[in-house]
Amino acid sequence: MEKAEKPKRFRRTKADIENGIIQAAEKVILAKGFAKATVLDIIKQAKIEPVTFYLRYRNQEDFYNFFTQKYDYWLQDSLGESQSEAYTEDRFTKLLKTLLNTLKNESIILELLRWEATEANDITRRTAYTREQTTIPLVKGYERIFENTNLDIAAISSIMVAGIYFLNLHKKCAPFCGIDLTTDEGMQRINQAIDQMAHLLFQNTSSTDQEIRKRADSSPNADSSEQ
Repeated sequence: MEKAEKPKRFRRTKADIENGIIQAAEKVILAKGFAKATVLDIIKQAKIEPVTFYLRYRNQEDFYNFFTQKYDYWLQDSLGESQSEAYTEDRFTKLLKTLLNTLKNESIILELLRWEATEANDITRRTAYTREQTTIPLVKGYERIFENTNLDIAAISSIMVAGIYFLNLHKKCAPFCGIDLTTDEGMQRINQAIDQMAHLLFQNTSSTDQEIRKRADSSPNADSSEQ
């Protein structure tokens, strides 16, 4: 009588295990947030033994430090920015609208912003500081455009960006000023408001689009990309 063959046990590669841990962490963080997620949650979701996790990471902080690095440049990547582009009104509105739409859906990026807003630690300081450094050239470019006005475009932009952050973080709680960002109508109203604010801002510049492009093209950042 022939013995029944035992089913072959599927052996996951190191890459499979690591990807499984990352995917498990994403699911857990989306459900619970960075602050409330635990190593045990991630281990259970990844269907691995604790030793498998701890062979790779010393603790949760070590894992989070690794995990969040892939999002260090999310803003720059999402915007698809090139420092050689002209600093125009159209580009300004496009940047803000892209940011708004990037944060529209629940994502690790949104949870990372939520974590940064509620807890200052080594990881959140690093992620926030890295994002700040990637946006400085962009801010400096627009400051040159507004240098002959009485407008502090950096401060104004910071309020607009922070507003987009907060509206997305707050949208599950309640509408804000009667605007429900979970609806198409709410998103449309904020997009229109971005158009309106940008237009009002750029009315204060005496430069035409052509002159703005000349200023931007003559900046050091623009020249470096062509050398």
